[in-house]
Amino acid sequence: MINKAFGQILGLDTYEHLLADLDIYKGIEQKAVASNDVKLSITNLEAELAKVKLQIKEIKKERSNIEEKVSELEEDISLYTNELIRRGHGSLGENIDELREKEQQLNVELEKASTRFNNATELIPLSIIAHKLAEACEHIDKEEQIQNAVIEKNAIAEKTKEFTDKLFGQAPLMPEDDDINIEQRFFYYEFV
Repeated sequence: MINKAFGQILGLDTYEHLLADLDIYKGIEQKAVASNDVKLSITNLEAELAKVKLQIKEIKKERSNIEEKVSELEEDISLYTNELIRRGHGSLGENIDELREKEQQLNVELEKASTRFNNATELIPLSIIAHKLAEACEHIDKEEQIQNAVIEKNAIAEKTKEFTDKLFGQAPLMPEDDDINIEQRFFYYEFV
């Protein structure tokens, strides 16, 4: 303050204003004397300077907005912390570590449950197919039994034919052919 007072008493303040005005006047005179290329460059630089100043203003506005939001969030955090402490949850700093640990445990349990679920969903179609396979096996067993019964029936019929042939013997005028069945033999017996 003393320096400012001495500067005003001695007229230094006026002197500094005159120097600043002189610098501005020099700049204006230099622009007027400069060539067209230099004038164009100066105009472009002044336009860029104006854009940069505008961007700086916008960044300062954004910064102030962000600082306001940060202060609001800090106030909200302090309110929530106070509310948690009021409700008996202790200090938040200690609980954060516990909460993170619990979150990790829950994530591990979630992963295990997800694995069990995936395994179960893989087994459901297999259990459905197993029932169908059991039915198919039963059907195949029944078909085999039927085929075996048909084979046994044919074998019994063949043995019965052989037995009746041996039992009744051959007719005296019967052809030498052994491939005749019992009905044909009865035919020969009746006419012979």
